[in-house]
Amino acid sequence: MRFNAIATCDKGLEEICIKEINQILNKRAYFYHLGSIYLKNISEEDIFKLNFFSRTLHRIIIILKEGEFNTLEDFEKKVSEINFEEYIAYNQSFAVDAERHGEHDFTSLDIERIVGKIIIERYLTKVGNRLRVNLKNPDILIRVKVRNNHFWVGIDTTGVESLSKRNYRVYNHPAAIKTTVACCMIYLSDWNINEKLLDPMCGGGTIPIEAARMALNIPNRKKFMFENFKFFNIYKWKEFILRYESSVTDVNYNIEGYDISPKHIQGAIKNARSAGVRVKFYVADATKDSLDSDVIVFNPPYGIRMKNPRYVEKLYMKFCENLKRHYWRRVVLITASWDKFKKYLPDTKKEIECYVGNLPAKILIY
Repeated sequence: MRFNAIATCDKGLEEICIKEINQILNKRAYFYHLGSIYLKNISEEDIFKLNFFSRTLHRIIIILKEGEFNTLEDFEKKVSEINFEEYIAYNQSFAVDAERHGEHDFTSLDIERIVGKIIIERYLTKVGNRLRVNLKNPDILIRVKVRNNHFWVGIDTTGVESLSKRNYRVYNHPAAIKTTVACCMIYLSDWNINEKLLDPMCGGGTIPIEAARMALNIPNRKKFMFENFKFFNIYKWKEFILRYESSVTDVNYNIEGYDISPKHIQGAIKNARSAGVRVKFYVADATKDSLDSDVIVFNPPYGIRMKNPRYVEKLYMKFCENLKRHYWRRVVLITASWDKFKKYLPDTKKEIECYVGNLPAKILIY
């Protein structure tokens, strides 16, 4: 079977994600909306590969139907045409998750209720069986996106939990960077394993750990929702696992992370151990200690929620002064206070607008 699909990602970072998809599948992908990428005519194995190997994507959703609608009744009629019985087994539970953008006289909850009712009634008519609803841990998750008068209905291949949840964090830093954003930044740094990579404000260690996972080619080891699909060949997935299980490599790399907080460094060490990677973590001050490295990738404090915003500007000033005293080739950072950082290091090579959650931010590349 062949499918069209939506891959979701961090808003503003679609271009990097499209390049990664091309590397994994050797196929073109297309910008769809902020946080969404469109894939055409992909196979089961393509879906296996994206879920297993992608470091920048959140989830991959097979499109069951998409189009335009005029009224809620029109939307309901078009969704009713989907052969849900082909995708859900009689003994499986399901849930519907809807997202709505634009001005409408209905809510996301209304959409979920309507689509859920359609699935139950259609299945009852076609199969003679009433499907179970399980909102917390469904076997099948139907996702719906409505944007103005456009909609798509899809089936999630990844699961309730995003691919960004790597599940190695045993220590949670209060301002931890999302793993997918960290990987996008590492890609943007053009780092290779023959270069030293440093994160001088590493917190719980996400950036160095993700870089080490890249170096070792460690995939996303987790259960995926497509393993529940009756229309997928589960034996192909088992063959895929056997084929790629040995993809993890053992190579030498030079990755370091330091932080001014001993507590965070202890947490980073625990996270690295949990992730199964080797990273040199130690306590140091990024405004005073050595920044000598080929590549520096880091996520500094933004100061948005701090009582004293001047602290961040002072930190940025001292860091930039220290940066000028040391050897480095490329620097990549993300901040929601980019104007403050650029006061002291104005000449960027490239700037990428993105979001940290719903907070506008920029990735600065030097």
